Amino acid sequence: MIGYPLWILFFQTHPDHRQQGGEGQRNQEGRKTVADDLNLGHKEDHESREDELRDIQPGKTDDLVPRNFAHLVCGLLLMKPKLAHYKPVMQELSFTLAISLLVISCSPDQTAYQNPAQKSSGIPRLQQDLARNYPAGVTLNGSQRRSVGMKIWQNESGGKISGLTHWNEGEEFPSLGIGHFIWYPAGFNGRWTETWPEFVKFAQHKGVRGIPSPALLPDCPWNNRVVFQRDFNGKVLTSLRSWLVSNIDVQTEFIMAKSRAALPRIMAAAPASQRTRIEANYGKVATTPNGIYALIDYVNFKGDGTNPRERYKGQGWGLMWVLAEMRPVPRGQAAAREFAAAAKRCLDRRVQNSPPDRGEQRWTAGWHNRCNTYAAPF
Repeated sequence: MIGYPLWILFFQTHPDHRQQGGEGQRNQEGRKTVADDLNLGHKEDHESREDELRDIQPGKTDDLVPRNFAHLVCGLLLMKPKLAHYKPVMQELSFTLAISLLVISCSPDQTAYQNPAQKSSGIPRLQQDLARNYPAGVTLNGSQRRSVGMKIWQNESGGKISGLTHWNEGEEFPSLGIGHFIWYPAGFNGRWTETWPEFVKFAQHKGVRGIPSPALLPDCPWNNRVVFQRDFNGKVLTSLRSWLVSNIDVQTEFIMAKSRAALPRIMAAAPASQRTRIEANYGKVATTPNGIYALIDYVNFKGDGTNPRERYKGQGWGLMWVLAEMRPVPRGQAAAREFAAAAKRCLDRRVQNSPPDRGEQRWTAGWHNRCNTYAAPF
């Protein structure tokens, strides 16, 4: 240490900081990515999560100044004989040391350190928000997940391969896959949330191979139902059905992912007076396998209810509206039955409020049959 120049002694970093450097930099760069990955809802939620992540830093940094200062003092003592010829410099350094001691003595107590990761408002809050992304109480096993996918396929098109590429009469778009994912033609912008392009991106992210090239187009290549039906047994739609029937699992995963992402959006969009009721009803329904299936299927069936365009006369029919519609019941099968009943009430109200020229009454029986499956235990 005797050979150290003074400036090296003064700016020597604490050992913890040399160890922390890489981690701290990665943590800084990763904050926004982590907050984005949590997908916890609206903008304010992301900002609060980023504030909490900003507090969680590796390593203890409170004693940087005291230990560096100790290094400097020890160095000066050891180097005193060599500095005898530099009396004016030593006098200036003595004055500087005195001022530094005064500043340190007036600083807040550095020993009362608390790791921000241990604060009650940090990690536990993140865990609570993450827990809301998943149905509580019951976990579906592999066979149950497969059963959910097959039930959804049965609900949408009777489990038929031909039903994997379908265009309903009176609608402006086709519905594809086991979940009848909506795909809009170019120039059409309907009130319903378009899900086919989102599913294709999900499949690509999962590394699924062999996606037919027409499926990757941004807009549906068939402009109307007549053209679609004319090409129904052609090469393009036949290959698309073949790919879809070979990838039932990834379609099921996508539908379940959409359901998991629904509750944070619902809590952000719902009126403040309804949030406690909605969250409680979600928890009650999610305590049985068929209740979880109901939550998964209904989001795919009629959306999460947060899209303001998916409403007639100011009233919607998605999951948020069904949970708010539910009457007081205990958790378990009673909640699953009430969810089914509330869904039918919301859908009946939709038909009553719909434009007469859409003729939505014709779908009521099928919609009711689908909702009845939610009340049947697995």
